[in-house]
Amino acid sequence: MITRRAILAASAVFSATRASAALALADDATPAPPASSDLPDASSFLGAWSGKYAGYERAGAFRRPVNYDFHHAAGPNLMGAFSVPQADGPPAGDALEAVLLSDGSLLAVDTDSLFAGALRPDGSLRIVAVESGVDDVAALSVIGREGASPSASIADASSLLGRWIGPQHGFKQGIHVSAMRQIEIVDATGPAFAGAGISTNGADEWSDPALVEGILLDDGALWLSTTDGYLVGRVLDEHTIQLAFLEAGMDNGALTMLLHRQSAMMDGADLLTPEIPDIDLTGTWTGESIDMPAAGGEPKTTIREMTFSDADADAFSGTKRWHIGDGKWRASKTVNAVALADGTVAMADEQGFAIGRLLAADTLEFAYLEPSHGEPFACYNRLTRSRP
Repeated sequence: MITRRAILAASAVFSATRASAALALADDATPAPPASSDLPDASSFLGAWSGKYAGYERAGAFRRPVNYDFHHAAGPNLMGAFSVPQADGPPAGDALEAVLLSDGSLLAVDTDSLFAGALRPDGSLRIVAVESGVDDVAALSVIGREGASPSASIADASSLLGRWIGPQHGFKQGIHVSAMRQIEIVDATGPAFAGAGISTNGADEWSDPALVEGILLDDGALWLSTTDGYLVGRVLDEHTIQLAFLEAGMDNGALTMLLHRQSAMMDGADLLTPEIPDIDLTGTWTGESIDMPAAGGEPKTTIREMTFSDADADAFSGTKRWHIGDGKWRASKTVNAVALADGTVAMADEQGFAIGRLLAADTLEFAYLEPSHGEPFACYNRLTRSRP
């Protein structure tokens, strides 16, 4: 049972980490686009990859063969497909659109899942797949080219077993919200884990439990899926994790949470209080958004603009719009964002999600991912904040 003492203790930790965010006003001048030679090159991912992937689906552990085939690359954009062999029929799979960021992170999307990958020193590919909704899935693959057997350093998610609790805050549909969040991890197999999550509403009543499944990577990164969104973050120490919750759709929002192991809180252990990241997104950001047509061919470019006008410490809200070079701005919509202690910037709007980081104080790089049962969409973005 969650005790009042635990809630008050978590609230005290949260209060200690909150700080006022200073507004930095900017004009809306369009910056020069980055040179093509300055963009990440996704061609190193081209080819066929195969191996095993393992994780949880609807709270049940599984292990299956999997194949990825990336067949077309142009700059930071990559296209391909993944498939899972079936014993009684053709392989099940889907097309992928992917984007490579400057730190080597590959972020991809299909009709209903997000993927996060990176090349490993031994030449293998580590890739996480998380699917939100009724068929929650969280799985990790460490795969090699053409059936090679890579050596894998795999994290042990049993270290996460137990109950984690703490405050969350951020913006939903442009409105600031705060609540308490609890995640209880009840099962773990290798790097994968499963459990349930609850949160408080405006009346301080706890919600019904929702399934949570996730992957712990060997560098401490965390990727989780829930029935209504995704969580991405990191283990900060043995008693502390920080996560960003991202939800698209009509209830779109981005929330950041600092969760502590409840047993450590009750035992009076010294708990880590990370500093609020020195990331201020307020102002107007403008630059290129690059995507590849679904049929292949050369990438196409649009101009994207985001203006963050509301801030609360490490959470931000604003609007986005874009044009195709004709100067006619389209679709001004709400965008919500949070910044994590490791420098990650995570965003959500009505259609999709974005993950990236600042390359410099006024340069923001991110992958925008839009799952769609019609046609998934991924684009590379590099925006510059203009200052007076």
